[in-house]
Amino acid sequence: MNGSTAQPEWVAAYETERTEARAKGMVRGRFVTEWVDEIKQMIRASRDDEALALLLECIDASHRAMADHGGLGGPWYTTAAAGIYRRRKDHQSEVAVLTSYLATTDGTGFSTMRAALRKAEAHLESSREAALPASCPACGSVWDTWPSARVTCPECGAGVVVVRKINGYPKMLTISQDAARQETATHDREREKMRTRVGYLGVNEAAWDAKCRLMPDGTMREVYLQLGNEAVVAADAAGNFALAHTYLWEMAKLEAESGRPWVELMQAAEGRMSTHLWSRYPPEQDMVIMGCSCGGCLPRSGRVTVAEYLEERPLPHSACSRPPCRCVLQPVPA
Repeated sequence: MNGSTAQPEWVAAYETERTEARAKGMVRGRFVTEWVDEIKQMIRASRDDEALALLLECIDASHRAMADHGGLGGPWYTTAAAGIYRRRKDHQSEVAVLTSYLATTDGTGFSTMRAALRKAEAHLESSREAALPASCPACGSVWDTWPSARVTCPECGAGVVVVRKINGYPKMLTISQDAARQETATHDREREKMRTRVGYLGVNEAAWDAKCRLMPDGTMREVYLQLGNEAVVAADAAGNFALAHTYLWEMAKLEAESGRPWVELMQAAEGRMSTHLWSRYPPEQDMVIMGCSCGGCLPRSGRVTVAEYLEERPLPHSACSRPPCRCVLQPVPA
């Protein structure tokens, strides 16, 4: 040994890279992450002008710091800036800042931000429509003022409903248009829930939308189950039977919530779990069935060896009173 304390080249290169990345992420003499608490305090104190100016600088710095590594800037700065724009009803800026961030992603994740963008776009469109002169939605005749209640158009005789809270802005619709709007709003809420739900199947929004286009006559449930089946097949092919179990459980959960048969899906899920157990634990391994405390499941809980479980297949408990059966098999704690 020569006693040298010189660092290996890779360590020196790493330190140089880290120093450069930190320099790119500096805002007003501090690293970008050091501003988060102070910005939150500004927002709580209604100092939105100061907070927004700092947030925009942090957005740029966050992207600069990550650019060389192919990573993403922190989304918090973007969502916080979007929140300020939303409170100001500056929907155009809200759309712009959210769109700019999402353009840097690969289409996976960020479902909350994408939902916020869709809402901001709807608000922007509504604000533009509300800025136009009031006019009959049936014949297009322009009125001097916005009516304050349901009226009949003097030009064409159509019944007109003034809806004052579509994305926070007034809008005039015919009676039939208003009925269709309510139906569409209900459908959109369900679609938004399903967009989030397919994420638990490892499916991003782009894949969900693409499958909806391929199944124009299918219900949202049918589209979801099709994507779920495809996810299970992919997990099986990869030998990831624990993941296949998770996907099948999610599908069973949807069916149970809809009042449809769920036991068959849970049996398929447990079949994957059995394959997982067989490959991972010896037959004599002690396990315990635990998780659900409902009256239908509790009496069936307890210890069981892997061999006994594989022979008896006690799960799922079809008598579960909170379906789908949430009982799980776990190794006995050491």
